[in-house]
Amino acid sequence: MTRKAQTQASGSTTLNERIAIGYQDLAKLMSHLQSPQTIETEGEGRCLFFQAFMAAAFTLWLTFEEVTQLQGKHIKFPESSSEGSPYFTVSMPFRTSNPLNPLQENVYEIYLQPDEPDACLVTKLLDWIQWSAQHNLDPLGDDDFVFPDIFSDDDDDDDDIQMDKRCSDTQVASMMDKYARDTGLIEDGSRLSTDCLRRGGAQHRLMHVQNRWLFKAVKWWGGWTDRDSAESVFEHILADSPRTNFGNMMSPQRTSQVGGDNIWKTVDALVMSDRLKAAIQTMETNNEAVAKLEKASQQSDRKIDQGFKDLRREWAEVKDTVSRAVLSLESGAAHSHNADNNNLTKRPDFPKIVHWKEAIQQWDKGDPKRGLDLPLCKWPPAWRKNSLSFYHRSVIVQEFELFGRDESKMRDEYGDLLSGRVMDLVSAIRDRRRDRKMQKRGVSPTHFIRPGRKPKRKLEEVEIEEEEDEEEEDEEEEDEEEEDAEEVDEEEEDEEEEKGGDEDDKEDEELEENDGGEKDVDVEYNSAEEEGSERPLGK
Repeated sequence: MTRKAQTQASGSTTLNERIAIGYQDLAKLMSHLQSPQTIETEGEGRCLFFQAFMAAAFTLWLTFEEVTQLQGKHIKFPESSSEGSPYFTVSMPFRTSNPLNPLQENVYEIYLQPDEPDACLVTKLLDWIQWSAQHNLDPLGDDDFVFPDIFSDDDDDDDDIQMDKRCSDTQVASMMDKYARDTGLIEDGSRLSTDCLRRGGAQHRLMHVQNRWLFKAVKWWGGWTDRDSAESVFEHILADSPRTNFGNMMSPQRTSQVGGDNIWKTVDALVMSDRLKAAIQTMETNNEAVAKLEKASQQSDRKIDQGFKDLRREWAEVKDTVSRAVLSLESGAAHSHNADNNNLTKRPDFPKIVHWKEAIQQWDKGDPKRGLDLPLCKWPPAWRKNSLSFYHRSVIVQEFELFGRDESKMRDEYGDLLSGRVMDLVSAIRDRRRDRKMQKRGVSPTHFIRPGRKPKRKLEEVEIEEEEDEEEEDEEEEDEEEEDAEEVDEEEEDEEEEKGGDEDDKEDEELEENDGGEKDVDVEYNSAEEEGSERPLGK
């Protein structure tokens, strides 16, 4: 049903909408967060954060508060099943609807979902974890929150993320409401319920997918116990906004306000307990038969899973699948879960660069002669993810634009680095950016520790300190060598003076013997005088 019909109300300025976010709604939200305009305004990190957040809530059937409690110790990867399919596991002892024994909480195996890329938790979560690890120069720890506080420090992308601080579910709910309004899912003044993605994911698996889940599987996945009756489970999953208006149900256009035949058939079965039990029994029988057929077919058709022996090492192949789906949406093509992935475009390779101006050229015009037909500035978000080559070129371009694209200013700032290695220039630019930010805050760059956080030095700071220590040691050694050299020179000069005096006396005696008197002798000194030796030359 349309969201406008669900948000109609009188008097109240803020409406709490108890609606379920289905897969189509989720696809709209994902497309919005992947658009270049949203990435430019919100930042790449925040967009990846909320894509992973929504995929986790939709796949694991969690409320906003439960998602924010996920930590690194709750996720184990990589692992692979007996068939070789890559997956990782998630445990949730904090789940409010978990069975009574928290020591035996359910462990969920999360696999790739190539037919539903917008709900694929494997791709979305690893995108976010990899970005945050590269941003902080520190991998996700067991006690780190998977979804930490990203709203502090005015969400400056250059600042470290406080992984040990849990994100506020209130702030998350506020941003979710904003994105839902931006995509037209709810109207201004309305708010989503915190379990909208939990119920949407349950409805999706129970009624909308081709291979619907068994009801007992739905109860297990959602954390319900055997004491929860079928009526109570269905009531929770299908509960809709109390402000929904059904006054036009007699209208021929009423289909614009209903969710489809499956929902109403399920509600009718809910009203009549006997029919509900019979429907559940029939569904379980049919799904068991479908599951057997599906298992047999999957053994012969696992093209996307072949070659995945190590999830981290082969992650690039997974990225291709996601990039292709995003490119299909951005080109305006109709979204289809069964589209042939081989017809979509693959991210091109980066031509190597040896000069910083080549990075500017690839960004502005590309490099068609070496296979880079599309300029980097026009690359879709999916191609930009997890690419250090793209990041290095973007760092150079951003610095060049900071100086108004004036090469003379760049040369004044970086000098000989412009003719050296590109990586040395990138490192220097990052150092300049960090120093500018610290100077703007009035903080010493070499002693920067964010207030309220445990001291945590970056690799660059450690390298700087090590280089300074080495320079001090070298200077001390040079001073000692100079002192020793001066002492040796003084001793040699004294010896030469004594030696020279003896030779002069000897020469005088010889001259007196040969000439019978004193004669003037002109003496010239060659270059050996610097070493303490002299050679007399008579005219």
